[in-house]
Amino acid sequence: MAAEGEKMAKTSKKGGRKEAFWWLFRFMLLNSLVMAALVARYIPSMPPLDTFSAKLFLALSIPAHAFTLSLLAALPALLMVAVYPNKKAVSALSVTSFCLLVITILVDTAVFALYRFHLNGMVLELLTGGAAGEILPLSAKTKAVIAIEVMVVIAGECLLAIAAAKPFIAKVPFKKIFIALALLLFTANAIHVWADAGGESGITRQVRFLPFFKPLTARKLMSKIGIKSDDGRVKLKSDGSLRYPLTDLQAPQGGQKPNILVVMVDSLRADCVDPVTTPNINAFAEESIYFKNHLSSGNATRFGVFGFFYGVHANYWHQILAEQKPALMIDEAQKLGYRFGVFASAPLTSPEFDRTVFSSIRDKIALSVKGESAMERDGEITRRFEEFAAEKSTAPFFSFLFYDSPHSYEFPKDKPLPYPNYAKELNHLDLGPDTDPEPYLNRLKNSYNYVDGEVGKVIETLRREKLLENTIVFITGDHGEEFNDSGQGFWGHNGSFSRFQAGVPLMVRWPGKGSIEVERLTSHEDVAPTVIGDIFGVKNPPSDYSNGQSLFDQTPREFVTIGSWDSFALAGEDFFTVVLPTGEVEYRDGNYHPSKPTGESQKAMVASLEQMGRFFAK
Repeated sequence: MAAEGEKMAKTSKKGGRKEAFWWLFRFMLLNSLVMAALVARYIPSMPPLDTFSAKLFLALSIPAHAFTLSLLAALPALLMVAVYPNKKAVSALSVTSFCLLVITILVDTAVFALYRFHLNGMVLELLTGGAAGEILPLSAKTKAVIAIEVMVVIAGECLLAIAAAKPFIAKVPFKKIFIALALLLFTANAIHVWADAGGESGITRQVRFLPFFKPLTARKLMSKIGIKSDDGRVKLKSDGSLRYPLTDLQAPQGGQKPNILVVMVDSLRADCVDPVTTPNINAFAEESIYFKNHLSSGNATRFGVFGFFYGVHANYWHQILAEQKPALMIDEAQKLGYRFGVFASAPLTSPEFDRTVFSSIRDKIALSVKGESAMERDGEITRRFEEFAAEKSTAPFFSFLFYDSPHSYEFPKDKPLPYPNYAKELNHLDLGPDTDPEPYLNRLKNSYNYVDGEVGKVIETLRREKLLENTIVFITGDHGEEFNDSGQGFWGHNGSFSRFQAGVPLMVRWPGKGSIEVERLTSHEDVAPTVIGDIFGVKNPPSDYSNGQSLFDQTPREFVTIGSWDSFALAGEDFFTVVLPTGEVEYRDGNYHPSKPTGESQKAMVASLEQMGRFFAK
């Protein structure tokens, strides 16, 4: 009897495993349809497909990639079927896995629509580092929409789980569907192997648009059978020790040095300095050297600030962070006996400016300030600067103020506003090609107006303390902010390298130099050579420690570089050459519309290779 009972238990367990497996098989394939619908949402973001092979690859890739995603989501439950074939447990784990996958794709869709990059290690770092607002600012309305969508996803997956167990669903020829999808997957990867080796950019450029899409490559194998092409890919050196600067800097010239004040406003667009929006900054510009054709070194805070202080391209960020190497501008100021007043509204730990720009003075500055909102913190850094400026000292000062309210579009609602017709809520999920940008831009301008009042207090403090005539003052932004200005669906920053996202004003009030408007192309990377060479008196050529040149060097710039995490753009007067994370190259005109390569853009590409490898050890 005992033996018979044991046999029956084994038979039951085997039957339970088989039933759980086939239920999971059907559930996974039903979810492949859901995945295909979600992945297809990325198609409108793609450039036009001009060849039959590119269209065929897309048609195959959508269902094949959806199938792959579903297989990966089903793996945890498949393992459970093997070791613990309890149908309820398998069902719960399966529903949970696919809910997480669908929610991840939905979040990725929103991120990609705004910024043109997918969820990746960079995004996770920002989220876990407390800088989630840098990717997708969440208003109360946005949070409510997300909560509803999560509930819909959970309900939908539960319904699919129930359907997968129904007898009429079991009659669908799922085995044949599985074989067909497997063949599609094989064919799509084979096409990509051929295209990647042969330089068919119409196919390979599609890869970056689909989430978590990593089709096969086999260049060495394809080269052996005669399929190869020099397809214009750009590869940057991104490892190895730094050699920065190339040679030791000569000792700064002695003598009394002027004070240096850098005022940086988050997301300050180049075209928003005017008497209505920013009356104090506008008045300051009229008595300054105003660089009106100026571009940030990045389309996000991290790389805009980095390029400003270091004078080098964004691709050096990772190694400089790894080595915690401070900006030479700060090092040289220390050698000259400057005292430091660094006051940032947002924490200096995210991005990690405490371990890069200010790493050598990290223990001498406040890494964060108190305040329930960006406005409160902005007011606090103004107050701290006023106290700092009032200190009596014979040593010159180096001060940095970084205002943050425009990042979250904050401003006081109880005071007269220059733009009363503004969007009352900021819901990035609502933004699209047909959205009227004016209310959103007006909201940002109101925020600029609030910060302008704080900047006015800073300038007045310099006058009151009789410091203005012995202080060189820089006012600028870390990056711009786009409102579908180019008509291509770009909003915010971090999504493109257009002049709307990278263009910022730069005003330099330099006692004795007068006021003038400068129309030639300049970059944030030109500031470090200006401070180190023209103010501190270091005689090394800027090329020893910077990719830029002095702001007062009249040599025309053929291009400047705008960087991001794993991509960058070369911006000339009338062209943009954009290098994507895949290594593919996009050519755009001065308005950031797709165009053909020009002699200037191709020449800039060649020159950029040396610049991006210059400060790595050979």
